[in-house]
Amino acid sequence: MKSKIVSSLIIIVTFGVALARMANCSKKVILHWDISGNLTSQGTENLIILLPMISVIIFAIFKYYERNPYKLSTLPRIEESESNTKMLVKHIKTMAMLTLLAMLYITMCSAKMADIRLLIIVPFLLLTMGYYAHTRKKIKAGFCAQAK
Repeated sequence: MKSKIVSSLIIIVTFGVALARMANCSKKVILHWDISGNLTSQGTENLIILLPMISVIIFAIFKYYERNPYKLSTLPRIEESESNTKMLVKHIKTMAMLTLLAMLYITMCSAKMADIRLLIIVPFLLLTMGYYAHTRKKIKAGFCAQAK
């Protein structure tokens, strides 16, 4: 329940950032940056509303997998147990919040409310990949222990 509230708040803030940017007089929003954070493409201010809409779609996909966690699994033959279900649901909720936070950051950068920084993006990606690897290892360990 708490993760649903936090995710919903992140989506609301993302919509707020996009709408605030649209209300601003500027006619352009940032669409793309290069690896150094330099602007490479701009578009009309109406395009920024797509980012919160994508966030809603991402949230809906994660909610689907939260209800059906074994459909997300890339590990073969994970035993459907209570502990595996809890672990998968927790993983899905955490990944949903991390993904929505990334969308909020991208929206803020596109709205020129923040600068895009590799010092933010790279540690965030490493954290996300590390969390995925940790959860996958725990599920595999549980699978191997159950198979014996």
